[in-house]
Amino acid sequence: DMPHSWVEQIEISPEAFETRCPNGKKVIQYKRAKLEKWAPYLNSNGLVSRLTTYKDLECTNILEIKEWYQNREDMLELKHMNKTTDLKTDYFKPGHPQALRVHSYKSMQPEMDRVIEFYETARVDGLIKREETPRTMTEYYQGRPDFLSYRHANFGPRVKKLTLSSAESNPRPIVKITEQFFRNPAKPAEEDVAERVFLVAEERIQLRYHCREDHITASKREFLRRTEVDNKGNKIIMTPDMCISFEVLEILKLREEEEAAHTLTISIYDTKRNEKSKEYREAMERVMHEEHLRQVETQLDYLAPFLAQLPPGEKLTRWQAVRLKDECLSDFKQRLINKANLIQARFEKETQELQKKQQWYQENQVTLTPEDEDLYLSYCSQAMFRIRILEQRLNRHKELAPLKYLALEEKLYKDPRLGELQKIFA
Repeated sequence: DMPHSWVEQIEISPEAFETRCPNGKKVIQYKRAKLEKWAPYLNSNGLVSRLTTYKDLECTNILEIKEWYQNREDMLELKHMNKTTDLKTDYFKPGHPQALRVHSYKSMQPEMDRVIEFYETARVDGLIKREETPRTMTEYYQGRPDFLSYRHANFGPRVKKLTLSSAESNPRPIVKITEQFFRNPAKPAEEDVAERVFLVAEERIQLRYHCREDHITASKREFLRRTEVDNKGNKIIMTPDMCISFEVLEILKLREEEEAAHTLTISIYDTKRNEKSKEYREAMERVMHEEHLRQVETQLDYLAPFLAQLPPGEKLTRWQAVRLKDECLSDFKQRLINKANLIQARFEKETQELQKKQQWYQENQVTLTPEDEDLYLSYCSQAMFRIRILEQRLNRHKELAPLKYLALEEKLYKDPRLGELQKIFA
């Protein structure tokens, strides 16, 4: 047999294991680079790693920065910042509300150079990528039922207004929109639109169809909005699908809110940080504790306190057996009533405190700060949880109390120490 180890068993707590290094942070210096690591949830924005590369050996002139994130609610995974070009690139995991995959930009201001890539399978419009400049916007699509593959919009100079205006209140006028389509095999080539051009300023629409295999040129058609007929005399019917909309402002606004909040997600299994999971676990522990007490109670000698009043070894008479049975049942009934009253009192107390808090909120709603709003909502959520648990316990107690009483009564009749009772009801 191997001898016992002289080394004591290593014990690492979950908190120490998650910290991974002293104070939860570690810095490793390389040649022209520095790597910083943090424990999960140590930084409020979810930052867990940062790699900084430098141009010089003294590590004073930053070349680029890469930051890795975890547990971000906005699914942000990586930030890449190029200090030479000022280009910032954000990478996202699947699950972002706008299905973002990559966002490259130099400024979060609208109408600036940027490239946004999407998870096209998570979008209903099949958008893959959107490229934006101050004067143009280009979109690429895939898997659309209308076979749209490309859309390019040209913007003109914004109309100047005397009052202050924003990109949302005073949008850039669209001068030209070009759309391209994949080949639709269900249609003849001469009826399948390959390119559609909207000349907004001239109020014209130009169509170019796919070219047939036995032709060297493709068919074209032009619509004039003012005459409401095309060059062949056919009436033009304008439909909503000829219009387009852009969601860049909405995406930028959402990204600004996400960066300001940088909310982190917490696993339901992380009972240390997840308050709802912690409350549920504590409630389950209370239920299990009560169940344990109930089992212990059933194992106790329910007649012992009453038999102690009689001389030891004395045989019970019929009258004494009836009296002990009545006293035992009366005491048990009173304990059930006391327990019900205790739960009812706690339920009423929690309800009154919640009503007072709601009344306070109604009186001070106008002057509350966002932090006060969050605290109020958190309190209401926790209070409702406690009230619901107390209500369930009270209802369960009311259902089980009569059954417990009948069960004890049956045990008393069958207890051999109260044999005289069996003679009475024999």
